Amino acid sequence: MNARGFGLMLGVAMGLSLPVEAGVLPNAGGGLGGMPDGAMLVGAKKKAPAVKPAEQIDPAARAEFEAMLARAKAGDRSAMGTVASSYHWGNGVAKDEAASIAWELKGYEALVKLGEGGDTDAMAELAASFAVGSGAVPVDVAKALEWRDRRKSAFLSRAQAGDGVAMETLAGILEDSEFGDADYAAALGWWQKAAAAGRYPAMATLAEKYDEGIDVPADRATAMAWYLRAAQDPGDPWHARIMVAAKYKTGDGVAKNLAEAARLHVMIAEGYGGWRKRMRAESFVADVARAEPGYRKVVQQELVRRGLYDGRVDGQPSEALAAAIKKVWRSKVVE
Repeated sequence: MNARGFGLMLGVAMGLSLPVEAGVLPNAGGGLGGMPDGAMLVGAKKKAPAVKPAEQIDPAARAEFEAMLARAKAGDRSAMGTVASSYHWGNGVAKDEAASIAWELKGYEALVKLGEGGDTDAMAELAASFAVGSGAVPVDVAKALEWRDRRKSAFLSRAQAGDGVAMETLAGILEDSEFGDADYAAALGWWQKAAAAGRYPAMATLAEKYDEGIDVPADRATAMAWYLRAAQDPGDPWHARIMVAAKYKTGDGVAKNLAEAARLHVMIAEGYGGWRKRMRAESFVADVARAEPGYRKVVQQELVRRGLYDGRVDGQPSEALAAAIKKVWRSKVVE
């Protein structure tokens, strides 16, 4: 008996299951080295492949999917999109691309119904869908433009009736260059009308346009005028006021006024709660540390006036000055 035959016999004796290999099993009716055919079959039996368990779906995810599916079936368009995504990615349900596309189509049909009914948000979504394509609709620039223009027409009617928000939205649509037909001059006109109607976003937008020369020749004096108007609006959290303070500090578009810049900077640092107040104060500390002595001196004077600083008014940076600025928000900070 050769070594290979002996190894097979030993495997059978030890109860091992050996793989079938070419040239190992004998022809029917014969054994290897005198081994009975039955013993040879036991030794040569293949291992059965392991059965892969079915993918388990988290019960909580499944329950969430079922709730969303119920909403989708009741006509909730947002839920339809979530259900389509769930089928696509297998979130809370087995992956099913056909079901995903079917729900995308249902969502699209609901979106068209809203758009036809005058919903401008739906019109915007439809324009975007046709512009890039989706599982529900192919790319169709003509349809994208159709829905964009329907939305523009809806806002034009409202803007002409004096709606300031519609004026701003219309201006944004007109200067959108996605389809290569932006009308910046017309957009500027509507920004100006919205600003004249007292809309803060339009004021801030015009200030930035004139400051940076965007769609108009740069005009720092006009920019400052719009920043000043925007800074007086209760809707301005801090941006326009920071710009006004910075321009008083540098004399950009207005006569330089360090005392007014310092007053505004301290007011900005103390005027708002939570993380925003802290960020403004920290930024102010860094700004003062880098500033020229003349500006640091007026900041010190403003802090003394407010009872926040009892150090020397010498225009020099110091830990005491930084601590005084931070004190502006530490005693009042709220989240």
